[in-house]
Amino acid sequence: MKGLLWRFFLLVGLICVVYPDIIEIRVARELEECFEQRRFDTNQTDPRYDNIHGYCIQNFRWHLQEHYWKNITMETSNWIEELLRISNRKVRKKRQSLPVRKEYRRLTDQERADYHRAINMLKRDTTVKPNRYDALGLLHQRRGDDVHHGAGFLGFHRVLLVVYENALRQKVPTVTLPYWDSRLDQPLRDPTRSIIWSPQFLGTMRGRVINGPFAFWQTPAGPLVRNGGQEGELFTYNHIRAVMTRSHLEEISEPHAPPPFDFEIRHGDVHQMVGGIMAPAETAGYDPVFFLHHCFVDYLWEVFRRSQKEKGVDPTKDYPRRYGPAAHAPKEQMGLGRLLNEHGLSDMFTSRLYTYEPSPTCSYRRPTCGSNYLTCEFGFGRPQCVTLEMLSTTPTQSSRSNIPLQWRQFVPQLQTGVPRSPVPNQFRSALARAQARQQGNTLPNRAPNPNQFGTPRRFGRTKRQADAHAIDGGRLTQMGQNILSQFGGNQLSEFIRNKTKPLPEKAIPKLYKQRHHKRIFSK
Repeated sequence: MKGLLWRFFLLVGLICVVYPDIIEIRVARELEECFEQRRFDTNQTDPRYDNIHGYCIQNFRWHLQEHYWKNITMETSNWIEELLRISNRKVRKKRQSLPVRKEYRRLTDQERADYHRAINMLKRDTTVKPNRYDALGLLHQRRGDDVHHGAGFLGFHRVLLVVYENALRQKVPTVTLPYWDSRLDQPLRDPTRSIIWSPQFLGTMRGRVINGPFAFWQTPAGPLVRNGGQEGELFTYNHIRAVMTRSHLEEISEPHAPPPFDFEIRHGDVHQMVGGIMAPAETAGYDPVFFLHHCFVDYLWEVFRRSQKEKGVDPTKDYPRRYGPAAHAPKEQMGLGRLLNEHGLSDMFTSRLYTYEPSPTCSYRRPTCGSNYLTCEFGFGRPQCVTLEMLSTTPTQSSRSNIPLQWRQFVPQLQTGVPRSPVPNQFRSALARAQARQQGNTLPNRAPNPNQFGTPRRFGRTKRQADAHAIDGGRLTQMGQNILSQFGGNQLSEFIRNKTKPLPEKAIPKLYKQRHHKRIFSK
């Protein structure tokens, strides 16, 4: 009994000592206002709450910093003006072929080597302090909240990419900035094992970057470090499809775009997924991944602008009326030369300075993605390009003879549980012929030989004898392509079944039925 009383009095004494030290710490007003925004007060799970939390923390950090634009050195300012004049001269030229920005994995080995060499040459050039590459990263950092969390976000980064591309061409004139389509990595079980993080591309994904073209880089924020896969997420086709349903820039821009249409929050998720120096926006520009990622954001914005034109909206006059902070007003200085925020909406960039090659796609009739580092997968309801994945095992003698030896250890590994839907029968012969053409062989259209799946054709049936309810995906119209992009696997199958129900036999004249049958299946 005495032992229990002694313990009771000891507990009361500890409470009396500790309780006065427990003080409520109030959340900063700006941070609290961000969390309480009405557009975040929904039951939607997309984007996730941790993504919104990261967005608010980042926004608060920008407000804690001073606006350093006045402290940018004169030599940096003069260099930026010089790079902008390069673009100005290009705009005045007529009938010139535009440089084409391609997906990073679509570059040839020589183009990729030149791109990496140009970046490292900027890094070693100290005629602009601390060096020409980090000077651009500092420019992004010191613009701070003036170019984020408002309507000027996309326009500023578009011009920054042009400045960066011109800086690269001062070192290697043939270089064109590529983009990183992170949707191609998202289906992997572990996206940090994507081939894009191999030494031949961007190097180490977790920890200090110790291999690849940027190994052992030092930045103004310390060693180049990444911490991939800990938080955030990559772009997905559903994310982009949601954004493309909007018609005006205000509907996808800060500070009034509701989830899940907020493009800036979506882009921030990829920053968080790469992690390390790339995660905080104020240091992200020191990692070369930053420019590849923002080039893809710019590519998606250009796709959005083209969809605006199809809807009758002029994207050059679509600057939001509710633009956010005062620094994002259309007549405010962008911070890059004499350009204003509204100049970022000009069509001049993609009509006079550069254009984009579409993101890699594939089909049953063309089961290639135009790169040895991408593969066409059929397990998503429709063919889709997916990146190859690094394996920790030693190189194996792969049957992929068209892939260089150093890449034979990389094979695609999809998420567990992803359905491996079979290729429809009506596409198998076309798929076999396409693969045979790549190997320098030819397949007769109706040969009774075993197909590429190892199963012989039992009766060597002709196309006229195929299932009358099948639809040739290779001959879909533009409207049909839109349908493919809007429906998932199950929904598309249901759509096809509903749209291809056969009419009653008596309702179809014999001659019409034969012609209709021939129109569907003839080459």
